[in-house]
Amino acid sequence: MIQFSPLAILTPYFFLVSEVDEDDRTGSSYGSNEYLDMNEGCMFAVRMGIGKDDQKKFRSSLLLSCYGQEEFSLKGCPTLRSVK
Repeated sequence: MIQFSPLAILTPYFFLVSEVDEDDRTGSSYGSNEYLDMNEGCMFAVRMGIGKDDQKKFRSSLLLSCYGQEEFSLKGCPTLRSVK
């Protein structure tokens, strides 16, 4: 079983990558910055949307996959939005 702490620590070893994601609610594409960490054969990424959606909400998504194990992907995870 894969377990991750809800605490994110961006050490000097994280990577920043530009990506394009699709909003699951609207189907529109939006730019995002991906913060990527590799740990014990697993890749965990937090993608923070650039700008806000049409309702003035920030968007983000999560990705997780581990090599050598059955792939567990959060690609099916809905687009996360800010509350305020």
